Amino acid sequence: MKMRMILKNKAKNKLKFNVFTKKNYFIFLISLFIVSIIFGFIFFYILNNTGKEEIINNVNSYFTIGDSYDYLNMLLTNLKNNFLNCFIIWLLGISVIGVFIIIFLYFIEGFSIGFVIASIIYSFKFKGIIGSFFYLFPSKLLYIIIMFILTFFGIKFGYELVKNIIKKEEQTLNISFKKYLKILCFCLILSILCSFLETFINPFMIKAFTFLLK
Repeated sequence: MKMRMILKNKAKNKLKFNVFTKKNYFIFLISLFIVSIIFGFIFFYILNNTGKEEIINNVNSYFTIGDSYDYLNMLLTNLKNNFLNCFIIWLLGISVIGVFIIIFLYFIEGFSIGFVIASIIYSFKFKGIIGSFFYLFPSKLLYIIIMFILTFFGIKFGYELVKNIIKKEEQTLNISFKKYLKILCFCLILSILCSFLETFINPFMIKAFTFLLK
């Protein structure tokens, strides 16, 4: 009976540790993403007028869809880029040093989003808020989710990798790797969906926004 209580308490402590750790990862990544977006906003507004004008021209080009838009070529390009990003981030999670690079890439993604949203709002004023929504929804939002999942589990796997190497628990490491591999497969499936949305829905969203500007 006493042994059962000891085992039960150990199981509870382990569960609490796992939940606490995952909660910490989640809070850290959400906080980091918010901070990176704010940094992107600030960086845009401290640019000089010449720099802002160049960015505005790029924004106007983004919201322009030509008649020569090649859906097939764009789909293949988006698939290649999204798959490559997934593989790179996933592979970085296998090494301890790579985890820091993942966090840096995650920060850069949030920074670029904040920078772009700031430039859209600066270019189109109040309508820029609507333009920012069209920019984010739906493909960019899904891509952010993919980045979050890969970063979250990349950090988690990196932590488990160090822990298992120190404790020399090879079997536990194999189980963790299989789970991490499943995360890659899941994110690749999401990347396919993201690529289709980016190719076929984004042009419609851009045309809808340009219609509102008239």
